Amino acid sequence: ILEDAEAKNLDWAMAGSPLVAGDAVIVNPGGANGRGVIAYDRSTGDVIWAQGNEPAGYTAPVLATLLGTEQVIVFGGTGPVGHDLETGKELWRFKWENGPKVNAAIPVIVDDSSILISCGYGIGSALLRFSQDGGEWKVASEWESRRLKLKFNAPVRKGDYVYGLDEGILTCVELKTGKPAWKRGRYGYGQLLLCEDVLILQAENSDVVFVAATPDEHTELHRFPALEGKSWNHPVLWHGRLFVRNGKEAACFDLRLQ
Repeated sequence: ILEDAEAKNLDWAMAGSPLVAGDAVIVNPGGANGRGVIAYDRSTGDVIWAQGNEPAGYTAPVLATLLGTEQVIVFGGTGPVGHDLETGKELWRFKWENGPKVNAAIPVIVDDSSILISCGYGIGSALLRFSQDGGEWKVASEWESRRLKLKFNAPVRKGDYVYGLDEGILTCVELKTGKPAWKRGRYGYGQLLLCEDVLILQAENSDVVFVAATPDEHTELHRFPALEGKSWNHPVLWHGRLFVRNGKEAACFDLRLQ
């Protein structure tokens, strides 16, 4: 994809997964040649469409339907951009940029007219609201906050609250206002899942930690050492089995009741 876009690789390389949507495989090589986002035919590899001149981000494209329009959201190095899924036409853009242009946390689709975006390096989060005026897309931030700075750790949403690692500290934020309900627990640059009423974290030190998914208070329910060394990888829960890994090893834990 870098060769097709005549683009240079990022400092930490292509990290975002491709998005498969219908017959298209959508990627974000970045670059300034009108091919920053490319949709390939998944059967032939032919280019369906190519658009954009923004630097690439480190996160995966996201499929969303906003204001009744199916689109792909690409959180590139200078901020999120919405592209029409069929043609690639740019619908809207919002500048959300940090010094090294590292946007790596996947946006959260809140409803059919708003999304939550976030990045690290002192910038933080914003709730974006969309509208249309005479067919023209409008986007504005309802709130912006430095209380939730997601460096490369995607958040999870439960009801009216979102949970994420603010520069390594677990934080619960109210979606409507951006106000933190609580901030506690230094887990480093780990990753987290939501399973019913429980947050499952793989901390940077490789511990697996269960935390109650409630805005009332921070409550650790259980913790156990899962791997050795540093872990930045995302855990996976599949039919009661938890899969974790890092750069050295992988493990599977059976969480089912015996």
